[in-house]
Amino acid sequence: MEMNYSSCTVGVTAGVADGHVIANVRIYRPATTDASMETYEFEVPGHFVDGKEAIVFATEWAKEWIDEHCL
Repeated sequence: MEMNYSSCTVGVTAGVADGHVIANVRIYRPATTDASMETYEFEVPGHFVDGKEAIVFATEWAKEWIDEHCL
């Protein structure tokens, strides 16, 4: 899933690793010095029942990270 939040673009995916459902977040934000983008990638910790739960949780996690780190 991809969405825009604040000045960032957020990509959230879910998958299975070592038998556990995981969530991955990629956040793109405009760099302050030129026209390029800064990219941040995270594996969001959690014990998810399925991919849908992982995506919902990771989306909210990404919004909180953006609120804290991006102005």
